[in-house]
Amino acid sequence: MSNKRAFSKGMYDSIPIALAYFAVAFSLGIMARKAGLTPFQGFLSSMLNHASAGEYAEFTVIEAGAPYIEMALVILITNARYLLMSCLHQMHRLSTVY
Repeated sequence: MSNKRAFSKGMYDSIPIALAYFAVAFSLGIMARKAGLTPFQGFLSSMLNHASAGEYAEFTVIEAGAPYIEMALVILITNARYLLMSCLHQMHRLSTVY
């Protein structure tokens, strides 16, 4: 398979996940606006946050008017799963015999 054909097939195969990401991004934009953020602030939040679950938590805390420390703790707890997954991945890598 040529590189161009493989690229075209990959683009075609990625349409369902792209549509799902569009729906998530759209709902995050609605949440950001509801929390009182400007479009630029919503964009910046999306660029700086690792996961959409953290963004949902962030927008909820902003809308509630909570202090920054509470926002940081909520986002940290929400994204702690990535720390656990990376530890599990590292353990799996170390136990695999090459």
